[in-house]
Amino acid sequence: MPRTETRLVIVGDSDFLNNGLMGVPGNRDFGLNIMNWLAQQENLISIRPKDPENRPLTLSSSQKTLTNWMTLVIVPLLLIGNGVRLWWKSR
Repeated sequence: MPRTETRLVIVGDSDFLNNGLMGVPGNRDFGLNIMNWLAQQENLISIRPKDPENRPLTLSSSQKTLTNWMTLVIVPLLLIGNGVRLWWKSR
């Protein structure tokens, strides 16, 4: 008679598989990994990468002005000045 394997998972309750709690970190992975393990699909057990969050950068008016000056004027002038200095030094 062939020996069969029985797999059993005991969880306190199934609230973590609720639609409302599915977004809580780890709940979806935990539920899917339980199902994959019970189905003897160990190669599918994993922790999936997090979905990227939309995190907009909010700048005040003065921060925007400073950023514009730095990127459009100050940094290019520093680079040009350094180039002129190196050119003058090598002459």
